[in-house]
Amino acid sequence: KIKKAITHDLLFTHFGLSGPAALRGSFYVQQVLEKETPVRLTIDFLKDVSIDTLMQAEDIEAYALEAGVPKRLLAFIKEQASNKNMIIDYLKRFPMTTYETRGFSHAFVTNGGISLKEINPKTLKSKLDPHISCIGELLDYNAFTGGFNITSAFATGFTAGKYALDIEA
Repeated sequence: KIKKAITHDLLFTHFGLSGPAALRGSFYVQQVLEKETPVRLTIDFLKDVSIDTLMQAEDIEAYALEAGVPKRLLAFIKEQASNKNMIIDYLKRFPMTTYETRGFSHAFVTNGGISLKEINPKTLKSKLDPHISCIGELLDYNAFTGGFNITSAFATGFTAGKYALDIEA
């Protein structure tokens, strides 16, 4: 059963997966890891190409390379697969097993913070103490990579600053 699908760039590194897809996916992987281990993942290296299209391709390797599959990845898949059907299966449903994330010390973005229920969304002042404003990653929300966190930090900082001296807000 597919629990979450993410479409974005993915990097294979010496320590595992990285890149925007891995960063977005790690949040969901961590949630599953808290309940069960391991987490089974599948990667579709040719998301816009159907299995039928791949089956009809005369030269699956040339087609995959032209579609953007890296040579080293294709070479690895060919080592693992014994026939064209297995190559296609690996290109469309490459299996991976995850036992852990790299943890807090390597986190790109962390989870948690002050509950949004405790913050006035108009002024960003604490509902518990109007002398305190909370902004940016102090707040419990998640944003995608790609500038969304910094944009949110600037926007919440501007809003909190605008209402900083307005104690009755």
